[in-house]
Amino acid sequence: MGMVVTLATFSPMKLSQRIWVLLAGLVVLLVVWEVWSRRPRDLGTRKLADGSVLTLKAATYEKEHRVRAGERWLDYLGPILPEALAKKLQCRFLTIGGRTNALDLWLVRNDFPTATASGLRGAVFDEHGCEFKSVPAVVSVSLGSAREVLSFQFTEFPRRDRTLGFRLYEQANDGTWFTLAEFVMPNPGQRPHPVWPAASLPLTQTTGGVDFTLLELKGGLKAPNDYPSASGARARFRMTENGQPTAAWEFAGLNRIRDALGQSVAGSHTVSMPEPGDCRVRIDAGLCTEEAAWKLEVAFARAKDFPAEDLWTVPFVPVPERTQASGGETRTNLHGMEFSFRGIVGAFCPEPRLRRSLSGSPVAYMVCTNLSESWQLKLVRALDDQGRQVESGGSASAPPDYLFRLNLAPDARKVQCMFAVTRRVPVQFVAKPSRAIAADSRKLESP
Repeated sequence: MGMVVTLATFSPMKLSQRIWVLLAGLVVLLVVWEVWSRRPRDLGTRKLADGSVLTLKAATYEKEHRVRAGERWLDYLGPILPEALAKKLQCRFLTIGGRTNALDLWLVRNDFPTATASGLRGAVFDEHGCEFKSVPAVVSVSLGSAREVLSFQFTEFPRRDRTLGFRLYEQANDGTWFTLAEFVMPNPGQRPHPVWPAASLPLTQTTGGVDFTLLELKGGLKAPNDYPSASGARARFRMTENGQPTAAWEFAGLNRIRDALGQSVAGSHTVSMPEPGDCRVRIDAGLCTEEAAWKLEVAFARAKDFPAEDLWTVPFVPVPERTQASGGETRTNLHGMEFSFRGIVGAFCPEPRLRRSLSGSPVAYMVCTNLSESWQLKLVRALDDQGRQVESGGSASAPPDYLFRLNLAPDARKVQCMFAVTRRVPVQFVAKPSRAIAADSRKLESP
């Protein structure tokens, strides 16, 4: 009995189709490999104490970048394919960055026990060790499987240096901050910039017969608030009138600190005057102290001896119960601005909402809908119905509302208030800053 052998045959058409499919697949693989090989390389990886792994994926200037936001194989193509194709294929990804004149950093944290981004802040520092103000993450997304994406954006950062550093801070349970990780990378925002000339301190500006002198300007201080970076500054001024120290003027505000790089910062500040004419300001903002000059834009205002046209005395109004507010309204116009005195608000009255920042004491309540930024409203004096001077324990404002704390005696029944509306005098200094504590500055070194 003979053996029958059957040979499989392929039609020319089917073989041609398979070849084309293989060629098309090969082309796709080559394209994907080419795009993948050109993707940005990681800038560093750190193993943290809790066992998690933190990777700095990219640092870009004025450029968008995409981050994988899923675990499917298509999601891995999301950051590397053209955006339109990635969306068509329904790849899951996040788009980060791209803001004009801003530096963006993004990181991925894997294998962490719990999400901790709410207690994280990032700060950049330069080759001199100057650290810029820390910021919270602008993007913080948990992607499952103990994977978290963090993105930080900085509008103030080193712009002259070839390299820059990044510190990630974490807040402990007791409220203190510590360095969680540190990276050094090429600076994507390096550009040539002009250099401002600066005169030596002290510098004096004279306005209206009053001399305002900048005696000291230092950076690299810990900020007055609880933020971790050493980005604060300190300024000291002397105010003299007719050659003598004067208590008739006060520091009225920090407008901003600028540098030749086009950067500008403004922060909260605290003021102390240990003696007449000696004004010391601690600022929650600063720039690189190695810059040739900062431009310090501040304002001063009269604190006493006001001209009559700046003053308004409100007649006696009753002191309300602790949970109530005195009724009535008194109006006036000063320097083209409309003021409405709404009376005294009791220590535990819930309105207006702004009074919660001055809770526990009665407050004088003023409203002005058109108070210009070049003017300021000040409570000059308050008297009770027994002729006693009432001390003011601070103020709060959220235009159009302005509140002034009154430390009233328990038996006070009525209060009379005198207000001043006085012009802020802008003053500008261009000066070379110095570093507050050189020994505390950290140089830019790879860990």
